[in-house]
Amino acid sequence: MKKCLIIQIKMIGDVLTSTIILDSLKHNYPNITLHYLVEKRTLPVIENHPAIDKAISVEKLNRDTIFLLSKQLKAEKYDLIIDVYSKINTALLSFLIGNKAKFGIYKWYTQWAYSKTIKYRTKSLYHTQLSYENRLQFLEPLSVPIDYSLKPKIYLTTEEQEKTKQICINHGINYNEQPHIMVSILGSSTNKTYPLAYLAKLLDSIANTFKNVKFLFNYIPAQQAEVNRLIELCNSNTQKLINPYYAKNLRDFITLTSFCSMSIGNEGGLINMSKALDIPTFAIFSPWITTKAWGTKNQENHEVVHLEDFYPEDYESSNRKELKENTQLLYQKFTPNLIQKKLLTFVEKQLT
Repeated sequence: MKKCLIIQIKMIGDVLTSTIILDSLKHNYPNITLHYLVEKRTLPVIENHPAIDKAISVEKLNRDTIFLLSKQLKAEKYDLIIDVYSKINTALLSFLIGNKAKFGIYKWYTQWAYSKTIKYRTKSLYHTQLSYENRLQFLEPLSVPIDYSLKPKIYLTTEEQEKTKQICINHGINYNEQPHIMVSILGSSTNKTYPLAYLAKLLDSIANTFKNVKFLFNYIPAQQAEVNRLIELCNSNTQKLINPYYAKNLRDFITLTSFCSMSIGNEGGLINMSKALDIPTFAIFSPWITTKAWGTKNQENHEVVHLEDFYPEDYESSNRKELKENTQLLYQKFTPNLIQKKLLTFVEKQLT
């Protein structure tokens, strides 16, 4: 096999996680050319990745861009297309490119587009994060050795690190003298965001227990109102430990996070990027999102917490749709006292 296209549209965590497919392909086929199709906004997480020979980006994949892009990609004459996203738009794109070998996820409404389909597992067979294991299933039809211990990585340059060190100096971020905690204060939507009043209580408990820590927040200028609200909800001691600096772009933010001692807060992009940087994480899952795929329970330096851990009876007869509709009510039950002990134990472990 000489050339392969991997398609992964959507969120930062998805794009980052699917890089392990490219890592495995490059290991098994050292001379292969690998192209990776992603949305433009996610490019920073795969920059400098050694397994990616060419990153192809789109602002958004829709009816207009699909037909134009399919003509461009058809000329590449790929030996294999792996559509990790496997939704209608990428299925149509895969079909139009016209390769005989096309792998996708089994769905009744898209299986016509692929030569082989896989079914995502609901339970890990190899004791790894399920989202990693399911990605690597795409390689099983190739009958090549698969290392199920593979994990995503972000690659930073020395120049990027030196630049960020200077930024830290300019903004009073002394990570050598004081451990800094990066906080994911907002999820990708309101139903994936732990209530700010509750998060403030958790930050207060950390500040009261560990006197030398500092906090940095994961946010963009458009979210400044929420940041201000969270700071107001924190006590005066915690407020003194919050550095308001925000990185001007995603790549700078990633490099800044690499200097932190840990990342905590809402499960999502920050948590996934931190894992790829080998930064310890503590993820608070939304009550309607299962931990099966993205959780890392019982893995060293990574902890997750979910309402189901404390109220399993709420999940015995509820389906995903019902849970999503009742997210805010469920969040109200997910009080800080349920999380605090586990969180403080995690922080103490990372500081010792």
